[in-house]
Amino acid sequence: MEVSEESLAKRYESLTNDELFELLDNKFEYTDLAVKTAFSELSKRDVSEEDIKRYKTKLINKVADDFSKLVYYDLKTYQKILYYIFWLPIFNFAFKMNYREKGEYLKIKQANYYTTLGFLCLFPTVAISVSFEFDEISTLFLWLSCLLPTYAFDDFLNRNVIIKKIYRRFAEDKKDR
Repeated sequence: MEVSEESLAKRYESLTNDELFELLDNKFEYTDLAVKTAFSELSKRDVSEEDIKRYKTKLINKVADDFSKLVYYDLKTYQKILYYIFWLPIFNFAFKMNYREKGEYLKIKQANYYTTLGFLCLFPTVAISVSFEFDEISTLFLWLSCLLPTYAFDDFLNRNVIIKKIYRRFAEDKKDR
């Protein structure tokens, strides 16, 4: 189906200035005709410099918000405990996918960290419990007590390393542009 300039012009008349600005910002995703028609529609509207500045400010704020989502939105303490206890993927896969969809990189890394250490701490705990003949409650208490150093290590070292990696990646991406 071929799209005519007239049909595009009619459709673009109903778009807001911001939607047209966004189209022009992503011009490589559109045909030359679509970009030309969007530019033509904006020129008809007599867009002011203030409108352009407002749109650019909105974009900058969105990027800053996305970046802070990547870096500063970490898991809450109860979430860390739950990932440590429910380390089987069947219990936590949906939550991790939700973080991925939202672009919350730090949460994904932390969830993986706690599930991995919850799983890895279980084996020495069971070995110690069997060799010293602990009961089930003592075994559970020993396994959960491994959560304290896991939590401390995450807050003081692991989280900071992840944040530094994100900053480095962001700086490298910025240089490439």
